[in-house]
Amino acid sequence: MKNSRLAKYLHISLTGDDMYGGCKNMALSRLQLKNPSSMHSQLSQLISKLSRPCLHALTLGVVN
Repeated sequence: MKNSRLAKYLHISLTGDDMYGGCKNMALSRLQLKNPSSMHSQLSQLISKLSRPCLHALTLGVVN
């Protein structure tokens, strides 16, 4: 699953960013709720491999 699809699937616009979006633990708990327990260890491995935030947004803007 691509990073942007992961963020969209979890309904979090920014996943894997502790300051501005959902931290990895939040992403893991949401994935575990949506999938059978037999997949939980694979999901944990997937989330632990995230090396950067996963962004899902329709538009981006900057207020200056």
